[in-house]
Amino acid sequence: LSSVSVGPNVFYSDFSASGVYVLTSSSSAALVAGGIVNAHQLIQVALPPDLSISSSGGNVVVSWPYSVPSYNLKSSVSLNPASWQSVTNTPVLTGNKMQVTLPTSSSTLFFRLSN
Repeated sequence: LSSVSVGPNVFYSDFSASGVYVLTSSSSAALVAGGIVNAHQLIQVALPPDLSISSSGGNVVVSWPYSVPSYNLKSSVSLNPASWQSVTNTPVLTGNKMQVTLPTSSSTLFFRLSN
């Protein structure tokens, strides 16, 4: 948990293992009549999960945490311009990771997860 103060505002942030980033904003302001107003706002943002790539027996293994199974693996041969296509290989649950195994090729491929 970390925090930063900006004027009367304090922002707290935290990141959970499930890939949810939580930002809480708290502020206090004095009113003309001498009272204090306190406001709190909670924002939760789901960050994309980490994507891991390794090689195994002449194959490329792309994996991500099982806690976010709704993501789809996509690939592109270029990033400029990117032309993302869904990877058609079915992900397999291995331990606590979703994994896709692809044959190694001589062409460059870029990967990302999308939901």
